[in-house]
Formats: sequence, C-alpha cells, structure tokens
Amino acid sequence: MYPHCSKIVYNEDMIKQLLENNFNEFISGELLAEQLKTTRANVWKQIEKLRKQGYQIESRTNKGYRLVGYDHLVSLSAIKRHLTANLSDIILLDEVDSTNSYIKRTYGHLSENTLVVSDYQTAGRGRYGRSFYSPKHQGIYLSYLIKPHFDDMKQTQLLTIAACLGVIDAIENLCDVHLEIKWLNDIYYQKKKLSGILSEASFEVTSQQLQYLIVGIGINLFVTNIPNELKDIMISLNKPIEVHRLIAEISNSFYKRLEMINKDRLDLIEDYSKRNMLLNKTIHYQKSKYLVKSINEWGHLVVHDENGQVLELQAGEVSLHVDN
Repeated sequence: MYPHCSKIVYNEDMIKQLLENNFNEFISGELLAEQLKTTRANVWKQIEKLRKQGYQIESRTNKGYRLVGYDHLVSLSAIKRHLTANLSDIILLDEVDSTNSYIKRTYGHLSENTLVVSDYQTAGRGRYGRSFYSPKHQGIYLSYLIKPHFDDMKQTQLLTIAACLGVIDAIENLCDVHLEIKWLNDIYYQKKKLSGILSEASFEVTSQQLQYLIVGIGINLFVTNIPNELKDIMISLNKPIEVHRLIAEISNSFYKRLEMINKDRLDLIEDYSKRNMLLNKTIHYQKSKYLVKSINEWGHLVVHDENGQVLELQAGEVSLHVDN
C-alpha cells in the first residue's frame, strides 16, 4: 500500500494529490487508474497535462510515475514540506492586483499569520504609491497578515527589518549569492534592486489603535526581459531555485526574526546593519548631504550633517540616493 493514498479526497485533482502526497515515490499506472476509476491511457494523458503545467514527473517501466520537482510552480503541499513557521493559513492565487491589497479586502475573513502568495500581480505596489513590476511567472509575491503583539508601537518598523533579513537568509541559503540592504526596505544584488518590502498598517478610526499589519515581499526570480526604464536599477536572480522551498524558507526565517524584536532586538539590528550598503557613505536627503553612521535600536538611520550634527531619519519620510 502506498503511503497516504487511502486518505485522498476523490476529485478532479486526485492524480496531482496522489503524486504530491507521495513525492519522489513511484506510483504505478495501474493504481492511479484504479483510484481515478479510469484507463491507464487517460492517466498518461493527465500526466502529460501536468508536465505541460510545469510538474516534473518521471516515468519508469514497471514502476509507474513519480513527482520529482516543479518548474517554477507554487504548490501548497510542497511549501508545507519545508515549513516550520506557525502559519495559520496559506492562500495561493494565480493572479491578483496585489497580495497586500487582497489582505486588506478580505481581512475580516482571515486569521492571524495568514500568508497570501501569487506569482502574478496586475497592480503590484511599492512605497509612496509607486508600482512594483510583477510579470507573470517571473517573480514571487508574498504578504503576511500579522496582528500586533508589541511592547512599544515604535517596534512596527522592525517588521520590515525582520522581513529583509528573512528574505536574505532564505535566498543565500538556497543560492550562492551575496545580498545587501538599501535602508530601509530594498534588497540589492550586484548593486541593483532584487526585492522590495512593503509594510502597511491599519488603525481603528476612533481609538487609533493598531488593528493589523501587512508585510508584503516581492522578489524578481526569473525575469527575462527587464523594461528599458528599469534596467539600471532592477535585477533578477535568474538562479535555479525551488520556488515552493524559497517561500517556506522565507517564512521560517521571517518568523524567527520576528521573535527577536522583543527578545534580541539589538542582535536583529546588528545583523541588519552588517548588510547596510549605505553605512559610512554619503547620501542625499532633501537637497542636503549626510554621512550615514549607523542604524539605531528602532531601525532609524543615524546620520551626520555637514556640520557634524546628528540626525535620525525614519521610514516614510526619506528618499535616499547614494553618491557616485
């Protein structure tokens, strides 16, 4: 008896479920036909359809079929195989305007620690209302719904810092690359933007109490044709990577980093500061020059002006450009 087969719910996705639940294990064509109540010829046709969708299915005489991987596909069961983070739900969307917007619209029906995933956004958003280039099947876009459990409201900015480190931890663990952070929320690879983080908060109108937070992450994975207007600032990873495992690893690391906000905040800031590509560099802010000195315990950028005066720059109020 093959593991899990007896527990499968019989529906049109049965063959996919059988293969995923027995990942990397052969299932005979005879058993598949029996479970599907169809012919082995129809089993083969469905296998071919799955292959065209990106499922890597190996076939072998006298053994049958086995699922060995995915071509840039996002699979719920595959994510869960690598997941240790305590997510309450994972919602996969083939297409969405933006994953952050989806959570805002459906917030009342979602549980805390819900993850929304899509590989195609029709209206991806970045900070200050800018668009985020999100071509179909060439990136991955994630949004986490988080309810506040903070000792101090100033800690909300640290979610973005935790998310940046979560993305870096995951990608560097899976690929031989070195990534940097451009404060506050951009991840750079080879001096160009690879990923962006958009954290948004919702407050109750009367009490102004924080209701929920959304942390959105967009990553350029397999972008083949970067628009001319973005070529100088944007880059794609273009490395062999299992997308479902990347999603799981980001979630695992992000939630571990979140725990550091209350327990090991200074260690979190230290890890983030080591990746800060602006450290000890001159930046422009509101037509003045500043020298970046450090990141403080709240994630603010500590700078010196030309007279040596110390200032703190906070997220949401700065636009930074590194000198050439």
